[in-house]
Amino acid sequence: DSKYGTIGNYLACYDMKVKGHFESIEKAHRGHGVRKGILPKESFIYRRQSDSFICPEGEELK
Repeated sequence: DSKYGTIGNYLACYDMKVKGHFESIEKAHRGHGVRKGILPKESFIYRRQSDSFICPEGEELK
């Protein structure tokens, strides 16, 4: 059930040092953002020297 695989539940388990049995957050939500107009992470280029990303529009994100 994807309702349990939320970031809040992941963080709660992490804070309590509990190993939760969830589907990976990336796998559980794959494709969800695309339908909402959110670009996939592959659309961004990481620049190690500035520890930033370049978005598809060419803007630097820090």
